[in-house]
Amino acid sequence: MSISLLSVANDSFCLRLQRAARLWRQVADEELKKYGLSEATTTPLWLIGRLGEGLRQRALAEHLGIEGQSLVRLIDHLESSGLVVRRDDPTDRRAKVLMLTEAGKTMAAQVDQVVRDIRERLLQDVSAEALHITDLTLDAISRAADRIRE
Repeated sequence: MSISLLSVANDSFCLRLQRAARLWRQVADEELKKYGLSEATTTPLWLIGRLGEGLRQRALAEHLGIEGQSLVRLIDHLESSGLVVRRDDPTDRRAKVLMLTEAGKTMAAQVDQVVRDIRERLLQDVSAEALHITDLTLDAISRAADRIRE
């Protein structure tokens, strides 16, 4: 059985993509632990702030691309840290909406700057053209994964 050059290139790309994602998380985790957060808990905190108060848990899970149960653990951590509160959705009593506390709003603003700084340092040697091509590639991968999952 022969291995094609395309197959080797695809394997190499996938391994490098996984490694880059892992390294990104490690760098972010190292910086964010100063705030008692991780990359995993910072993203929902940031998104709640960006997408607006009263965001439903289900909508947040969809934005993050994770299952509801995985999100529940992250929100539990944020809630026990006093950064997020869950409230009954006024339009659907079965649903919960997420709100940032005052401490959560302050923390979201702080970590937003931390994440911006991390992103700037990690991408400083990447050209705008390379970023654009990477965005297109990642979008194509995401669309293909969505089709497979349907």
